[in-house]
Amino acid sequence: MPNFSGFFTRNVRLKVSAFAVALLLWLSVQWEAPGRFQFEDVPVRVDLSDPDWVLVGDPQPAVVTVSLQGAAGDLSRTGRPTILVPMDEVTTGDTTVVLRSQWVRVQDRPGVGVEDIQPSTVRFTFEPVERRSIPLAFSLESELPEGLALSGPPLPAAQEVRVSGPRSRIAEMDSVRFRPLDLSAITETGTVMLRVDSAAVQGLQVQPPQVEVDVRIEDSEERIVEEVPYVLSDPELADEFESLPAAGVLRLTGARSLVERVDAAQLEIVIEVDPDALPEPGEQVTLPLRVRGLPDWVGATLDEDEVVLTRRSEDEEDPDVPDGEAGGAS
Repeated sequence: MPNFSGFFTRNVRLKVSAFAVALLLWLSVQWEAPGRFQFEDVPVRVDLSDPDWVLVGDPQPAVVTVSLQGAAGDLSRTGRPTILVPMDEVTTGDTTVVLRSQWVRVQDRPGVGVEDIQPSTVRFTFEPVERRSIPLAFSLESELPEGLALSGPPLPAAQEVRVSGPRSRIAEMDSVRFRPLDLSAITETGTVMLRVDSAAVQGLQVQPPQVEVDVRIEDSEERIVEEVPYVLSDPELADEFESLPAAGVLRLTGARSLVERVDAAQLEIVIEVDPDALPEPGEQVTLPLRVRGLPDWVGATLDEDEVVLTRRSEDEEDPDVPDGEAGGAS
């Protein structure tokens, strides 16, 4: 009976080596065998060189499917490609382009080529570029440290910035928003650098993108002004009410130089009256108050923010009319 065990045990090393060589040869053949791989959701971008036009929105479609062919080994090491469409000159707002294989960007794989692109056409929407100088705007946030006050409005070194972008967006802009000026970080007079609010100008170019703002501050001052007269916002309605408060007290606050220059004789406490919303005769109405005659950057505090007035009854005599005239001629 044949002894098969010797067949497996004799020349073991030689047999293993032969098997390994055969396996390597098989793998190398498979590695170099031609193959095909399909990439989905490949982004399409445009390299626009025409300075008078700008891309609006995403290409349609924004992604395509690219099929690559080449050696299986090279395909396995190839990353996701991209498509970059060169656009040197734009002649119309809506442009349809047939995608070319040379626009497909693949890693340095000489043996890998583009077999197909689907869909094969992409539509771009362009808009003429508008360039215009637009006023900048910013707000104030927080408050100055205790004991300090602004002596005037913060003044930017440039009142306008140069903006370029799609014509439709530029036409809608009346100002360019910069980031708010944080007063809590200011302790002395000087300049503060503000940058444009990037979220507000996304897709636009702004020059300069930052400006210096001059901030003037002083020690704060408080001043009490007494005997400030009450007046109606519409003086012709004075006879409609029984009586007005005689005078009030104001507490002024602000930069010392501004508060000291306030002319108390110019101050009035205005009772806001709407002629179209008067109460019925004999009824009371609560009306808001405001201060008139204050310079900018000076604040005023009232003891009360509103006042209650009573409308004169129709049969109530006008105290300013003499008794002999109230009944008419006899």
